Amino acid sequence: MTPKAYRDGGAMFLPLARHMDAAMAEFTPEELEIATRFMTSMIEATVRAGQEAAQQTAPSPADPQ
Repeated sequence: MTPKAYRDGGAMFLPLARHMDAAMAEFTPEELEIATRFMTSMIEATVRAGQEAAQQTAPSPADPQ
């Protein structure tokens, strides 16, 4: 990592981490667990939908393009 990349990354990610920590502190552990379960479920659904779409649009070996 170059010194400029380190500075630029720090300029963005240090404040982001601070603000995210403050935002997370507003939730109970139970609420964060529910949010985690929800986000995990949504990510898994998105991955499955992407895989399904890729299978439907992929040409079959008998159907060359």
